[in-house]
This record gives sequence, structure tokens and C-alpha cells, in this order.
Amino acid sequence: ISPEDGVFPLADFMKMLDASFLFERFETYMTASFVILDTMNGEVEVSNAGNPHPLLLQQGVIQVLDSENNGAIGFGIVEGITRKYRIHEGSKLLLFTDGIIDVRDSNGSRIGEGTVIDLLKSEKDSALGELFSRFRGLLKKHLPDTSRSFEDDITLVGIQF
Repeated sequence: ISPEDGVFPLADFMKMLDASFLFERFETYMTASFVILDTMNGEVEVSNAGNPHPLLLQQGVIQVLDSENNGAIGFGIVEGITRKYRIHEGSKLLLFTDGIIDVRDSNGSRIGEGTVIDLLKSEKDSALGELFSRFRGLLKKHLPDTSRSFEDDITLVGIQF
């Protein structure tokens, strides 16, 4: 893959990644979210492969970046679907793995995407550090028994423009 005119071809990259890491060869698959931030033009390009949709908080409104999900990498089904969104100064972009929304409490209740969105709504004016502290609290609340471990990876990435 070689960028033309300085633009990285995210769609081609997604297809190449899927073809290179086939389940039959490695006996595993992966989920991922990829973003290209173009701060010069005020755009973010998103491609999602099996993870929850990224969330964009700008001007007090939460937008679910609902680009069509490519499916997990490794099954030969990724179509390289990407979508571009406008971003503004002060906006916050939040990416997170399915491991966060799938955390279950002792009753088996999942955190779920709705809880993540509600948390972001309640903390929309908070700095990213404070928002991350609230996420940590949410995870501890759902998994208070320290002898239990998370069943999946827990990744949270926040970017403020």
C-alpha cells in the first residue's frame, strides 16, 4: 500500500489486513477501529472491524460514528468500508473495545453501549482525564470482585481536538 498524494488509503489497508491475518492460518481473529485524523481539513475517517462504534462529542452533542461495521479481521469478509466525519476544535473522539461494553457484573448484566453513551452525556464538559476516571469507576462498579478478571481486552482511547 502506498499513499497517493499523501493520503493513506484506509479502505485498502483494511482489506489487506484482513487478507493477511486469516483465521485458517493463525486460528484467531481480531477486532479493531482505525481512524485517520485530518486536522488541516477538520475531518476524521473511520473504519471499524468488529468494535463498538466510536463516539464523537462536539458542541454538546454526542454522535455515534456509525460507519458500517466491516466485521472482525481474519475471516476474509472485510470490505474496507470507511466514512468521513467533520470535526471541530474542542471536539472529543472516544474509541473503545467491545471488552468494555461486555464487562458483566455478578448478576450477569453487561455495561452495554447505552451505559457508555449515558456516561459520556453526563461528563460532556469534563476533561478527558476526568472522563477516563469515570470510566475506571464504571468498570470497578461492574467488576467489584478483584478476584475476577476481565474476559476480554479493555481499551479506551480519547482524543480532544
